[in-house]
Parts: sequence; structure tokens; C-alpha cells
Amino acid sequence: GERSRGGGGGGGVARARTARVLGFDTVAVAGLLLLLATLRLVPGAAGPGRGNNRRRRDVALALSPAASVVVSAARGGAATRALVPRPPVLPPSQCARGPPLRRMTHSGSALLQRPHRRSRGIQPVRLNRLLFEAEEIQFTDPPRSAIDAPATAYVELPLDDYRAMHVRDVLGANSGESVRVGVVDGGKKDDAFITWGAKDLRISLGDARPLMEPIPEAKKPKVELLLAMPRPRVFERLLPVISQSGVRRLFVCGSAKVNASYWSTHMLNPTHARHEDGLLKMREKLKEGLTQSGDTALPTVHVKKNLRIFVESAASLDKEFPPNEYIRLIAHPSRREQQSKMGLPPIKRLYEIDFRELFRGGAKRVIVAVGPDGGWEEPWEIDRFIEKGFIPFTLGERVLHTEVAVPVLLGLIHERVDEALDHSF
Repeated sequence: GERSRGGGGGGGVARARTARVLGFDTVAVAGLLLLLATLRLVPGAAGPGRGNNRRRRDVALALSPAASVVVSAARGGAATRALVPRPPVLPPSQCARGPPLRRMTHSGSALLQRPHRRSRGIQPVRLNRLLFEAEEIQFTDPPRSAIDAPATAYVELPLDDYRAMHVRDVLGANSGESVRVGVVDGGKKDDAFITWGAKDLRISLGDARPLMEPIPEAKKPKVELLLAMPRPRVFERLLPVISQSGVRRLFVCGSAKVNASYWSTHMLNPTHARHEDGLLKMREKLKEGLTQSGDTALPTVHVKKNLRIFVESAASLDKEFPPNEYIRLIAHPSRREQQSKMGLPPIKRLYEIDFRELFRGGAKRVIVAVGPDGGWEEPWEIDRFIEKGFIPFTLGERVLHTEVAVPVLLGLIHERVDEALDHSF
């Protein structure tokens, strides 16, 4: 009996040990199965070849401490960790709009309101300016008791309009807050109040008369640009840069170094089947630059395809740029040895040109000619410009791309013009 009890006891101990081992193996197998499931759920974890590095990176990400961990107790007081895949991460395109809009009611109407992201009740200063075409502005009927009272104006934008999306996603403005607005070639307003609706954004403009008045000539930019036609894609990228830099008129001209195929772009070719779409696109690109700068004066674009005819014809050149009203400048890289051998005069630096004296002499504006990527053709084109009263200047010996030279030159010239006007009058 004792032997049987002892044998039974020994068998019980053995069974207990076996149970502990089996319990540990069961937990280990369960953890291994969860790990395999994790590897299969990780994007890019399957597939041979070049995805090995990506799989290692994804697996390391899944096994990082940031991953969710489930702790389960095992028999005998032991514990094991099973890794569970984290929820999928949304791509940046779906996360860029910030917190979702929540529906609120105000005065019985349904409004879309974004949660406030600011503290201390500080009203933000919104630097961008929403631009509207004159046709987009709507007017409310004046009250009968005051027929002569100015009609208030407003604009309604669909929620999928890029301007409404800008107010919502970038400015983060709520109903009752103000934004800066303006009318193309018209006035500006810095306190237009918005109201979010279920289907549109309503912008109250108040008195419409200051917005509808054209910009006086004295307040338009003092700088104009004569640009040798760059590659069409570069030209498209330059349009917002030109408008936000402050250019009254843009003249696009040819040059010996301009490829004839550049003129086939639908924005400048009148015979192109999509020329109307090209003109609309060019206008939108120019408006994009004004929205950034906060201005409303839209540059006008003129095409002078044949530079030889345009420059050599004194009547056409003087008509566009009267010599008694314009300071004529031409930008070109400095190569002293080569240019002296060609008989060209030394090219000045921009700071060596006395803008104050020129403005005192009656000049009102500046026209600057910017050539192709390699500069104007030497010596013919430079000589023709000099004969017509253009003053050559340079930024140095570096030969800049057009998309680099244009914003640099416009910024420097605006600085000199503003300085000269401040001290001349």
C-alpha cells in the first residue's frame, strides 16, 4: 500500500512536472503563433528579394516598445508577452487637415465649427489674402428706408473650393473670425468675417465700394520685367514668383538663345487648341502669388516674340517704356576680359547706379531685362539694349538660372527703388 501510495505520489510529481512543461510549451507555442500572425500582418513582410530590408524595418517597428503588449499569466505563476499588431497608421495626406469639424448650431442654423487650437483668447493675425474676381461678389439689397445706403457684399464658396479649404486647413478659422480678402485689381479688406455652413463658406465683406474701386496707378508696383522666354515648365513656376515679387507688367520676349519650341506652350500660343485653358491657368498662377504676398495688383502679360523687331523699333520701345518715365536696366553676367575684347563697356554693380538721381530726373518706374539661362547674346543683343538707353548691371561672374536670377533681381531692385523714393520726395 505504501509502495502504491509512493508510486502514486511519484507519478503525481511526474505528472505535475509534465503539466508545467506542457503549460510552458503551450504558452510558448501560442506566443510564437501570435508572432507569426504579426509578421504576416506587417505590410511588406511577405515576398522574397529586395523587400528584405523593408521587412526587417517593419518587423523592428512592430517589435518596438511602442507596439501594443498583451500579458497573459501562465501556469505556475509564469508570465509571457504576446505582441499584437498596432492599428494601421493613416498616411500624411489623411492626417494633414487636423481635427475634424464638429457640427454646431447657432441661431437656428447648422454650422461647421473647428475646435479651437489656441489658448489665452488671442486673435491670430492672418497673413494670407483670399482673392476674388469681381464676378464672384454678391450684394444684398439696401434697406428701403435708406436707398442711398451702401449695399453690403458677401462671397459664398463651396466647401471643396481651394480657398475654403485654405481657410479650414491652413488658417484654421472658425465662424465669427476674420480673414484678409481682396478683389483682383481692386481694393483690400483685413476684417472680413466668415461663417461656416453645411455646404458652403460665407464671407461677409461689408461695404463693397472700397473693394470695387480700381487700384490707382500711383499704388501699383514701380517695377516691370522684360523676360527672355524660359522653358515652359520654368515659366509656369516663375509666374507666382513674379506676381508676389511685385511686377506691374511682364513682357515675354525672344532671344538668340531661346529655343523656338518654347513658344508652343498653350499659355502663349494663340493657335493652340487649349489656349483659352492656358490663359486661365496663367491667370490662376499669377493670383497664387498675389494671395501669398497680400497684394491685389495682377501683372499684365505681353508677348514680344521677335526681340530684334521690338528693340530696334524705337517707336514701339519708347511707346512701352517712355525714356523720360522709365529707368531702363539690363542684367547680364560679368566677364570682363571677354567683354572688353568684344568692345562692350564695363558692367556696373547695382549699387553703383544712382537711383535717387534718376528718380529726381522725372523717372517713375523701372524696367529690367533678364535674359536666358546663359545670359543675353554677346555682343549684338547687349549692344542693341545699350543703344536704346538700357543701363547694364551685373550680380557678378556667376551665371544663374532664370528661376534663380528673377526673384533675386526683383528683390534687389525693389529695395533700391523704395530707398530712392523715400529719400527723393
